[in-house]
Amino acid sequence: MNERISLNKKNQQWFENYLHACKRQNKSEHTIKNYEADLRKFILWFEFQTNKTIDAVDQDDIMEYKNFLTHGGTITKTLSLKEKMALFLVNFCRLLLLKKTKKQKIQIIEQRPLAISSQKRHLSSLKNFYEFLNQAYSHKEKRFKEIPIRPKIHGLKLKEADVKNTRMLYVEEWVALRESAWRVREKLAISLLYFGGLRISELCSLKFSDFDEKNKCITVIRKGGYRHDLYLMKFNEIYKLLLAHEKKTLGEYLFSGNSLRPLSTRAMYRQLMNLFKKAGLTSELGPHSFRKACATNLYRRTKDLLLVRDYLNHNDAKVTQTYIDKKLIQRDLKNARLH
Repeated sequence: MNERISLNKKNQQWFENYLHACKRQNKSEHTIKNYEADLRKFILWFEFQTNKTIDAVDQDDIMEYKNFLTHGGTITKTLSLKEKMALFLVNFCRLLLLKKTKKQKIQIIEQRPLAISSQKRHLSSLKNFYEFLNQAYSHKEKRFKEIPIRPKIHGLKLKEADVKNTRMLYVEEWVALRESAWRVREKLAISLLYFGGLRISELCSLKFSDFDEKNKCITVIRKGGYRHDLYLMKFNEIYKLLLAHEKKTLGEYLFSGNSLRPLSTRAMYRQLMNLFKKAGLTSELGPHSFRKACATNLYRRTKDLLLVRDYLNHNDAKVTQTYIDKKLIQRDLKNARLH
């Protein structure tokens, strides 16, 4: 999502008032950051669809937005001459990318299909937002009298069929991907995902100091913020890539932008999807395909589900089972019987 696209002034004020209220309630910085990202995305989406302020949102709009989260999509906006000039002033480095025509389109939202739990989190953020607006403005401004996200809407039973599940990356696809990735940075990223089974957020937060050559492990910041020592498969190969990459990289993070801060998960997602496209691979693949491949390959080699669970850092082995390609396991068993 493009952070430089400004919201309608009224929408922006309501949005900021809610975030300030969250801070006064001592909600965690992580929670507020998630609210901010979820709500900004929704407001931009609604403004694009209707060109109205968010007090006009109804239940039909919420249903449409739920479908947008389920199936994904891209939203672009045509910039006016004034907006183009503002964008130019904000980022002079993009001078060559701006056209002199009166119409300039930029992408403001790129939404990939979300899992059920992520959809529910988005809807929950919206519900909390509109409950605040109802309490704060329904009496004095006569706005937000109706909360568009009723329990019936918020409690929708989202079906697995609504989401196009990411499938695992097969060996032949991994070979094609590795051959098409000619930059050291790209090779390092996909190797950590494929052999480490890392989540994309974990990949983006890695620092050079997280690698322990002596013990052949890396320290990963897992969900919840705790540190986990992962004894990485193919450590020696990956460490060679790391050393080559370090010579060309400034800052402490493996993958950083111009500001030397860690690359955002959205930016990393786009880079990985471009690599899939470059390798001529199917659109069914995504960053989570590496994690599923790692789980399946490790289980095929060890036949130890608990080991795979701990390697992927799952709390429950039942979750780990869903990452393992059962067709490949059944084929292995059949071949074993034949021999």
